[in-house]
Amino acid sequence: MTDAIGHCSCCLIGLAVAAVVAASLYPVLVAVTRPLGVLSSTALLVVLIAVWLAGWSSAEIAWAWRTQRTERADG
Repeated sequence: MTDAIGHCSCCLIGLAVAAVVAASLYPVLVAVTRPLGVLSSTALLVVLIAVWLAGWSSAEIAWAWRTQRTERADG
């Protein structure tokens, strides 16, 4: 698999993780950010983007670790 496809796959994995977190924790996230008033939607967006980037980074690290293990095993 090429690097571009691997990076795009990891990006989509991170996006899926963010979507699952948003769907399952949306009422909690809204309740936590509600005291911020006008900025609550911005705070919600920042949290979801942070979750997306954390999922993306985790997928990239796992992908690199798996690739290195496979290369070492192949010799």
